[in-house]
Amino acid sequence: MFCRFNSNLRGSILSVRNFLVGIVLLVAGSSGWAQLIISKTITENQNIPDRGQYVSSFTWTDHSGLATITDVNVGLNLSSASGTTMRLGQMYATLTFGTASEGSRVAVLLNREGVSNTSAFGSALQSLNVTLDDSATTNIYNLTGSTGTYAADGRLGVNPTGTRVAYSADQITAGLSALNGNWLGSSVWSLLVADVQAGNAAKLNSWSLQVQGSAPTSGTFDPGNGATVSGAGSIESTLTTGSGGSTTVSVAGGQSLSLSGGLTGSGTLATAGSGTTVLAGNSTGFTGTVSVGGTGITEVGSTGALGGGTLVQSNGESTVKFSAGGAFNNAISVYNVAFTANGTSLTGRTTVNNATFDVANGNTSTLSGKITGSGGVTKTGLGTLLLAGADANDFTGASAVNAGTLVLQKSSSSTVAISGSTIALNGGTLLLGQANQISDATAVTLNGGALNTAGFADQVGVLRVTANSTISGLVTSAGGVATGSDFLFSSVDLSDYSTSSGAVLTLSGVGYGQSVNLASSNYTGWSNAGNLNNFTDKIQFGSTGMKASISFNGSTGLTYITAIPEPKVYVAIGILCALIGWTEYRRRRCEKSAA
Repeated sequence: MFCRFNSNLRGSILSVRNFLVGIVLLVAGSSGWAQLIISKTITENQNIPDRGQYVSSFTWTDHSGLATITDVNVGLNLSSASGTTMRLGQMYATLTFGTASEGSRVAVLLNREGVSNTSAFGSALQSLNVTLDDSATTNIYNLTGSTGTYAADGRLGVNPTGTRVAYSADQITAGLSALNGNWLGSSVWSLLVADVQAGNAAKLNSWSLQVQGSAPTSGTFDPGNGATVSGAGSIESTLTTGSGGSTTVSVAGGQSLSLSGGLTGSGTLATAGSGTTVLAGNSTGFTGTVSVGGTGITEVGSTGALGGGTLVQSNGESTVKFSAGGAFNNAISVYNVAFTANGTSLTGRTTVNNATFDVANGNTSTLSGKITGSGGVTKTGLGTLLLAGADANDFTGASAVNAGTLVLQKSSSSTVAISGSTIALNGGTLLLGQANQISDATAVTLNGGALNTAGFADQVGVLRVTANSTISGLVTSAGGVATGSDFLFSSVDLSDYSTSSGAVLTLSGVGYGQSVNLASSNYTGWSNAGNLNNFTDKIQFGSTGMKASISFNGSTGLTYITAIPEPKVYVAIGILCALIGWTEYRRRRCEKSAA
């Protein structure tokens, strides 16, 4: 009864502690400063000598850890050194932080009563991979399997090589909570594992350390190479990535962690998780790489956030969001980009991996650096995206305009902006801001979108019209020459253009008397393809919605479509002429009567 009472009391104390930690986290989140968890795995693959010990130490750079420690967890990954059942008998393990004496900054992880030489912790195991956490409901003394989360032994002062002492919950005096408090100047964490009874030796494969606490508000924050930082709020100190190493920032869904102190170092900062990591501040000392992963958002919140580094998106499930206007002269490799601020300009080299660029309504963003890669450019969002700059793009993938406007405006004519094999206008507008912006070999498909050359000449490979679409300006296809403001396509594919659905092709740049030359065209998808004169309502001239009749006077191999008024237009003209004539007749009669 006494042991049960103390066990319940200990559980209540831990519950109160966890509640208070939760209150601290809530206050931290509301006040802006971050409560962080730093996780680090140390790989050893070292045998523990039979009836001997092994010490593994991990050092965080001086004064670069958390401001205050509120919780510590430890993971142990042990196995038999010989591949058979571990016969550790009795084990002893401690974790020490800083230069601490027994009883101060020492957590007792394992301090077992001796058990059979044919088992470890009372179970026949070949491996052990457990997490030790003070908040666990079961003590490691009651281990039932090779994995799981348990509370540390925490029995200080019990000699593992001396007389056996039965376990009692009231003996827990040095659990992991003994390591809580201020971050010490000497940031050395040491794990000691001892095999104190004869038998087959064990092997320490690895151990992990998870430290929770408040983020420093000034100076440099160095989680260490290979460490993972998670949490929410704002890190006001400068996070360093070291020189060649890698640090991961992982944010849970629905949370946001802002690196408002900026970055420094030449190593890699990897973002992970399903939440939002905000790169803010001024990263003047950063020359490394931001590697974007996970399924969340990596937000670039200031023009200096990337410093002199690069940004590489490692998958198509995450999003890179530029929420600051201004120029970014960084090399980037991306899948999904969202521009939420007006006036954002990416002036560095952009590598596209079938990349989508979303521009918010009313905003204009620019890609003025060279665009390269095996993917294409897909424009989404109701805003405007400009492909500009002096360098010709050479990406090879398929492109699309699904919404908004994509403007092709390189600094000189014949500098290619769209270099891929195809571009589809799926409801958006492709607008030329300079001549000869589309590769001559590129096939253009109008699938309900609009192609506006704005008076600039351009030449494309094949023009495919598949739905309600609009063409305006001056367009020629490969081998064709335009005359005046007429349209001339030497290869037009209308095979997927369904006239039976009521779709209309609008040629808003062609007026009465002007013509469209459809040479080598494919009409196989049109009903009544042998008598195109019947399609009086399928091709629309002008942008007013007024239909026009179609007549053909083509020679061999060519089909000409000429805009002429519909009969009702002739009727209207006749009525107007009659009114004018009647008015003139009445005027003359009046003049004669007056004379």
